[in-house]
Amino acid sequence: MKTKLAAFLMFFCFCSLFAQVNVEKWKIFEVTLNGPVKGNPFKDVKLSGTFTNGIESVSVPGFYDGNGIYKIRFMPSKEGKWIYFTSCNVSKLNNKKGRFVCIPAK
Repeated sequence: MKTKLAAFLMFFCFCSLFAQVNVEKWKIFEVTLNGPVKGNPFKDVKLSGTFTNGIESVSVPGFYDGNGIYKIRFMPSKEGKWIYFTSCNVSKLNNKKGRFVCIPAK
């Protein structure tokens, strides 16, 4: 029984690594990152994200949401594949990468 459960969990984790995140056009895609809480994160941490679909790039500021959580929100205006990377003066939050697909609005 434990072997089957372990195999299932490994398969689930493997599949989730390659899961595609879909975001409707004009809906918000949110990047959530864990970072520092020391000092004054509202002023001391300068975070932004750059989102690109291969044709256009859009940079948006990030913000501190409390309890060591930082967020970047982006609303895609074009359908298709998007990638993003972060820029930050804190190494733990810098150069984080990801992707999503913008699908037609419902």
